[in-house]
Amino acid sequence: MSKQLALAILRQIIMRMHNRLSIRLISRQLNLNRKTVDKYVKIIEDLKLDLASLMELDDRGLYEAIHGKKNDLIGDMAKRKKDLIDYIPYFAKELERTGVTLKLLWKEYFVDNKEKSPYGYPSFCRILRPGLKSTKTSYHKRYAPGEILMIDFAGDKVYYVDKSTGEMIACVVYVGVLGYSNYVYAEVLPSAQLPYLIEAMNNNLKFIQGVPITVLSDNMAQLVSRANRYEPKFTTTVIDWANHNRTAIEACTVASPRQKSPVEGHVKLVYQGVFAPLRDLVFFSLKEIKEAFAKRIIEFNEQNFQGRTYSRATQFLTEELPKLQPLPEAPFEMKFFKTAKVQKNYHVMLGEERHFYSVPVSYVGESVQIVYNTKTVEIYHQMTRIATHQRNSTRYGYTTIKEHMPSNDKHYDKTLGYRKQDFIDQATLVGENTRQYIEAMINNRTHEQHAYNGCLGVLRLGTSEKYGPARLEKACGIGIQLQKFSYKVIAEILEKSIDQRPNDDDDDDSPWDEHGNLHGPLAF
Repeated sequence: MSKQLALAILRQIIMRMHNRLSIRLISRQLNLNRKTVDKYVKIIEDLKLDLASLMELDDRGLYEAIHGKKNDLIGDMAKRKKDLIDYIPYFAKELERTGVTLKLLWKEYFVDNKEKSPYGYPSFCRILRPGLKSTKTSYHKRYAPGEILMIDFAGDKVYYVDKSTGEMIACVVYVGVLGYSNYVYAEVLPSAQLPYLIEAMNNNLKFIQGVPITVLSDNMAQLVSRANRYEPKFTTTVIDWANHNRTAIEACTVASPRQKSPVEGHVKLVYQGVFAPLRDLVFFSLKEIKEAFAKRIIEFNEQNFQGRTYSRATQFLTEELPKLQPLPEAPFEMKFFKTAKVQKNYHVMLGEERHFYSVPVSYVGESVQIVYNTKTVEIYHQMTRIATHQRNSTRYGYTTIKEHMPSNDKHYDKTLGYRKQDFIDQATLVGENTRQYIEAMINNRTHEQHAYNGCLGVLRLGTSEKYGPARLEKACGIGIQLQKFSYKVIAEILEKSIDQRPNDDDDDDSPWDEHGNLHGPLAF
């Protein structure tokens, strides 16, 4: 009823309804379309008012009685649409974030507006799309079940907060997608180094419970030692991995967007289905973020494809899993070898993370061999294993076995030549701030010997020509205000010349506010 009937005609309809005339007869007598009469009759009946009383109303009263309810409905609809359109600036900003889609935003909008009759997804898109940027479709190739597993690293990193330092720790995300079912695996790794990549590839095969005919990579530097348009050269390690699992390893053709796009397109699925829903969460350990991703991957695989009655998991289990080759009896294991000298604090450093692992104190100064993979670190002296540790990815951290520690301070002094008081005495010569800072560095460690390397580093900054004792003293004062006690903090303060900025007590902005890794004591 885009055009309203005149009130005089409405009164004629009401009068004939009162006289119990049929809709067909009313239509013929008033020369009106039957559907129009039928709609007005239903509106009048829905009012549940006495027809005689309705005829007694004046024009204004009759108009409000007949059209008021409809106008309220139209007003509510207009307000609902306006409220949705008001979201456009927010939605446009969110769509710029990695993996965020209209479907995800609609789900969040629907939950937030359950009490306000939210739009369904088709209407949601129809209303918003004119105000948002359109997206292009991507090339898609169909693969046979069990034919191919595409692997890549996601372009964006994810982060967790180290509670002890407040530092944002960046992690990379490995992604593997089966070409036929689109069944997805993703894993958060401490870094993109080859040992972690090989372990993720092993875990990927375990997750899909089999081995595909081909594994296609996006020319990862860790796997491809020389990119070539026709015959890329793979590293020995990845060839050994492929042979162990009885699969072929291939790389996308260089400068061929159409072949590369399926890999990137499937990584985009993980952005949309995994990254985006977790985008506003804060994690405080690698374990937390790994668990969140693992849970979200399962949920993502179990969601039905849009417009279909089955999911990635269903298609994988029923059609692709039976076509995969069986897993080998044991996963491929790679090991690395390194020679190192045991430091005076009876630890050796593993270069990738610069993490320190203990050995018995009697081996200080000796040359040892380190055999390691992503899970374990074994340390040998003259072919005899003297220590075994679980691999730890914490940069500049310490892994110490109590039995490796010196039995008493006298033994320690004799063997290593370091004492707590020696560092404090050297720091006192620089200044009071430096003394307090060095003392705090030592006292904040569970084992004070773990702080000795850091103390040496801090004191050497004061003897360098680049900085000198005066700047070190001021930097330590800033470090005390921050309540952050480590070599890295002092080194960054000096490197960024934070200690040389003017100190204005009336200025609310601290000189270290703009640096992401330096937070004040109340930040956590």
